[in-house]
Amino acid sequence: MTGTSHLVRSAGEIVPITDRKSHSEYVPTTGLSQAAAASALDTDQLAFPLEMARRFGPIVQLWPGVIQVTGADVVDSVLRRTNRDFFVDRNFLFRKIDYGSKASQVKLDAWMKLRRTAMSAMTPARFGQHAPWLIDQANILVDSWLRRGSIAGILPEVAQLTGASITRFTLGDRHARDVRAATDAMLDALRHLSLGRFEWPGYIRAVQPREWRARRTLNDFMEAVHASLKTRDRNGLIDVMSQPESNEAAAELVKSLLLNGQEAPAAAVCWALVELARNPEEQERAASAASRWDGSLAVPKEIGRVVDETLRLWPPAPLSGRVTGESVSLGSWMLPAGSTILLPFNVIHRTAERFPEPDRFDSTRWTLLSPPHGSYVPFGGGARSCLGARFARFEVATILAAVLRQSRVTLNGSVRPNPGRILTPVGFDLRLRPRR
Repeated sequence: MTGTSHLVRSAGEIVPITDRKSHSEYVPTTGLSQAAAASALDTDQLAFPLEMARRFGPIVQLWPGVIQVTGADVVDSVLRRTNRDFFVDRNFLFRKIDYGSKASQVKLDAWMKLRRTAMSAMTPARFGQHAPWLIDQANILVDSWLRRGSIAGILPEVAQLTGASITRFTLGDRHARDVRAATDAMLDALRHLSLGRFEWPGYIRAVQPREWRARRTLNDFMEAVHASLKTRDRNGLIDVMSQPESNEAAAELVKSLLLNGQEAPAAAVCWALVELARNPEEQERAASAASRWDGSLAVPKEIGRVVDETLRLWPPAPLSGRVTGESVSLGSWMLPAGSTILLPFNVIHRTAERFPEPDRFDSTRWTLLSPPHGSYVPFGGGARSCLGARFARFEVATILAAVLRQSRVTLNGSVRPNPGRILTPVGFDLRLRPRR
């Protein structure tokens, strides 16, 4: 259906438009009301978008004003044109921001400039400096798991490791304990905010206890970040910035890294272990590679492919959103001003033509696979792609190798996906036996 526009006259009836003048005026629609479609999305953030994509194609209006985009070419266009034609209109507290004002643009420009500087500083050499610490800490975690044999709810333990890792990588040894405690408190406050199913008006939000807590916790978190930035030359990524203690953009960059760099890679590690336990041949192939790996920067291809396939099936953030400031074209369609664009990354990965049998975990598919732009986007893309994506991949591979070198992994229970701010696996115990 890529490149074809449709007009729905009634629910489920899709009528192709062949008139050239009208070709870019209509987007397929589900025919559902806002209440019905929003309720369906809220009930199952994974199945409902996937069903709509398979039924209606690469672009569909879920309800008036909300358009889902899953086709590789149009997804790539949205991501590449973000900050120009498509905008992020929510902050990390899930509140609307003014993305169109001059002040907002100045702030965004400063943030993007610093962001590019930070990404260029994430070099193999810097990863190599961090690797021995990460390997040592991962081995300590695996040793504790082996002593217990069976671990219920591994995500919090992995998140403690990834949280300490991103804090050390970003800030070096600056006030690590204070920053870690503030980060944990902020993430806990965010989890309570993300549970809200209805966006209350501002005057009602102002009196909600969870909003008070989020604002208070944010103040404490930013105080800890600013205090850490006043300490110079402590071997962290932030040292590449100039005068970070006076730079609000630097504090925002640290906030983004710390709040996004803990749960997302932890979820990827957990999903990878789930899939390797489900697929023993995959596990043994990756374990063989891990046994040969000395922790150098050249991650074994077998482990890298496991990471790629895990992120394809279970991208950490299942949904991302953009808005249109003005009426814009997207492929063969014209999107009205003020439209909300939903990008369901897990659906994009399960509907792309380059991934046959998309629901099956198969790391070998990556042996010769180079997916086209827009078809594989576990960390987004374009100007607003994940700042720490390269570090997260390295981190996940390193932790997986530590587990596989020492143990064989099996599952007990029925794994189910738990979508939220981060897509996580729940409902199982992880069992480890020592490798001999």
